Amino acid sequence: MPTDMFNKPADEREMTTEELEIAQWRIDVTDAGLKKIDEIYGDYWSDQTDKKRFGKIFKKAVTTGRLKRVELHVENGREVLASDRQLQYVVG
Repeated sequence: MPTDMFNKPADEREMTTEELEIAQWRIDVTDAGLKKIDEIYGDYWSDQTDKKRFGKIFKKAVTTGRLKRVELHVENGREVLASDRQLQYVVG
């Protein structure tokens, strides 16, 4: 059996175990404050081939509590976008 079979989520709209580990590591090394996903991932962001898809699964991992020390930035019940229309996250 291929080993990467165990790394695939049941739903491809979710992060794999490896992606979750990398995301948590990037969050853990990020200074607290408002951040966009490219600021959290730093140089690793350029490695993402499908940034839109990855942004969606990252948001889902954040909003479902699968990642610690980070939450979606929301004001008055609405997601707050940066000037470049990226979602903002609060890193604690």
